Amino acid sequence: MTPLGLRSAMLLALLALAPRATPQSAEATAPPATLPAAATAPETLIGLDPAAVFARLGTPHSLYVARGAEPWQDDAVFSYDYGLDLYWYRDRVWQVGLAKGSLVALFGLKPGDSVDKAFSLLGQPAWSGGNPSGASDPAGSVGTPSLAAWEWSLPNAPWPLRLRAVARADGVLEELYAYRADF
Repeated sequence: MTPLGLRSAMLLALLALAPRATPQSAEATAPPATLPAAATAPETLIGLDPAAVFARLGTPHSLYVARGAEPWQDDAVFSYDYGLDLYWYRDRVWQVGLAKGSLVALFGLKPGDSVDKAFSLLGQPAWSGGNPSGASDPAGSVGTPSLAAWEWSLPNAPWPLRLRAVARADGVLEELYAYRADF
């Protein structure tokens, strides 16, 4: 069995052991009235194992695979109704992602905010540019020349932590990711 196959099998087994979510319905897919406390600071979920994530957030709404440029870059992803995605490396969350419509913020930023707000809150980025190939993009999402991205190194974390913001040409943030830079 390949490392990816083993990783996926482990995550699926853990999901099978977790408490069951409610059946799929309009009610089950609606955002919760209040966010779990852990979702209000999603960067604190980085480094947790599945049991700790289930204890803090419950079971995810869905599970999918994010394909990377190379097979070893594939990630299992837990997706929650309120717009939070957790990317797994082995048995730990290595990245959290927010996309359009997210009810969650990363360091005061949500998709839909302006690039100017990101610069105002975080200062000058450590890296900036477009990435037409997507080859070095940690989330594998920057694939068109009309998108630009910025990365900030964030202090006060137990490992190298970065925030990546992806924006459209009009300066609106499309996606946000906080990730461990040492994975």
